[in-house]
Amino acid sequence: RNQDNGNKVIDAFAKTSRPCPPFCIQPMTSAPGIETLGELELLDYVQQMEAGDASIYLIDSRTPDWVERGTIPGAVNVPWTELVPAKGATTEGITNVMTEQFNVGIAEGVDEFAIDEAIANGDVS
Repeated sequence: RNQDNGNKVIDAFAKTSRPCPPFCIQPMTSAPGIETLGELELLDYVQQMEAGDASIYLIDSRTPDWVERGTIPGAVNVPWTELVPAKGATTEGITNVMTEQFNVGIAEGVDEFAIDEAIANGDVS
């Protein structure tokens, strides 16, 4: 943070409130097994990644317009909109993100129709 009391914040970051959604207060734990990080934890992980820890996969889920304003060192950008059907994400697109970005395997005997049904029903098991 800039400690200069005379510093000016650019308009894009000067808003004190934004409409919900998409700028809603979110829980610190999004789902079991998913570690959601605060600022200090993020900085700790970035340092571990810089020291060579390849077990850490840091995902920046911001949309491209936000990423253009600044990146998180070492993070892979996977916009949240690519995983939300209400924002235009398709079953094929979601499957590609999950298999290519997250190395998720598709269970034996599961076809695209079953995946589509699971996405429509919100079943992520």
